[in-house]
Amino acid sequence: MVRSHNSAVAICIAAQGIAVVIGFAVLMAWPPRHGEYLLVPVGANAAASLLPTAVAGHALLIGAGPLPNSYIVRGDRAQLAGLMMAHGVVLLGASAAACGETAVAI
Repeated sequence: MVRSHNSAVAICIAAQGIAVVIGFAVLMAWPPRHGEYLLVPVGANAAASLLPTAVAGHALLIGAGPLPNSYIVRGDRAQLAGLMMAHGVVLLGASAAACGETAVAI
């Protein structure tokens, strides 16, 4: 009886830890209303239509992203999110750490 109680407690603690890690990952990747975004093509032919679609959504190209065929752009989530998803492109919040930049505050 005691052994099953201890394993149930361990499972609950592990589940809570996993939930916290997933929550932080979602918050880090959630795109802000306006700012820099990482565009990642995941659908068929998404890489070919990524840049024209981003420009159609009034995005400003910042540079290549850290993943193959990905790009970093600046724009508004309201204009880009639906358009990108319709073309098989995932829109993620682009933080400096996630995109490979190493900025030093002085």
